[in-house]
Amino acid sequence: MLLTAAPVAAGAPGDVVVYTVTSDAPLAAVSYYDATGVLQVLNNQPVPWSVSFTSKDTSPSAVLSVAANPTGQKTTCTITVNGTVKDTQSKTESGEANLVQCIST
Repeated sequence: MLLTAAPVAAGAPGDVVVYTVTSDAPLAAVSYYDATGVLQVLNNQPVPWSVSFTSKDTSPSAVLSVAANPTGQKTTCTITVNGTVKDTQSKTESGEANLVQCIST
């Protein structure tokens, strides 16, 4: 299962954005909006996972969504913009998948 959000890019033009995911479980999927506001969906990523880029889009928002398997394991996402943590979320889920979403506006 993949959790996504409305299309937005990360940070204002020139902002350095870092998306980070840690988990006690393998990642089923990671989705995020890249430097130009294009949705990227990556399956079966190793942990810890991260990507960084300089934003080229005009939207000041950032969205990072993660689905981890198996259940009952902790998953954490973090969005950092220009060295400042804008959002971090952790979840331990007992359902089908551990879904976590970070949003920075």
